[in-house]
Amino acid sequence: MGLILKRFRLTETVLNFFHHVASLYNETMNAFLSKNQIKACEIWFKRNELTNEADKLINNTELEYEDKDRVKNMKRIIEYCKDMADLI
Repeated sequence: MGLILKRFRLTETVLNFFHHVASLYNETMNAFLSKNQIKACEIWFKRNELTNEADKLINNTELEYEDKDRVKNMKRIIEYCKDMADLI
């Protein structure tokens, strides 16, 4: 995730989605550290919702190419959160 975020720059267009992804990441870390299996299951469902939201943003014809690329990077973070939830 560090490689993704190293050069990551936000724009107003994707800021709201970023907040959702950051919230998922924080929940994932808390569940991972506390070994909370119930929370890990909830993360799976949130992951599905955020992945669908990311796909809608990527397919949005009004969104600029750079913002679509940012959303794709955030989608990778979502997948990493799912992988961390798998380890719980």
